Amino acid sequence: MRKPPCSGGLTFSLVRAIMKVCMGEKGVIVMDEKSFPRNKIEALALIYAEKTATADTTPEQLLEAYEDAFKRITKKEKELNPRPKQMVSY
Repeated sequence: MRKPPCSGGLTFSLVRAIMKVCMGEKGVIVMDEKSFPRNKIEALALIYAEKTATADTTPEQLLEAYEDAFKRITKKEKELNPRPKQMVSY
């Protein structure tokens, strides 16, 4: 069986634990707004950046990896869960 691309030590139970921390029963964020990560997208982007970093990774490269992952995950989230179009009444 093929492992997922982010499987470098990351287990599904860890992902579930992170999601449990980030999300309430109905998908509402329950964390304090000052805490980081504030939501599942930030958590997943952070995990991705951490897992791709090496001892030679510069802070600039780490930032680029995090921001790239954040943008890609946000885009995929919007594809998977599009918001319904709002009706405009005049």
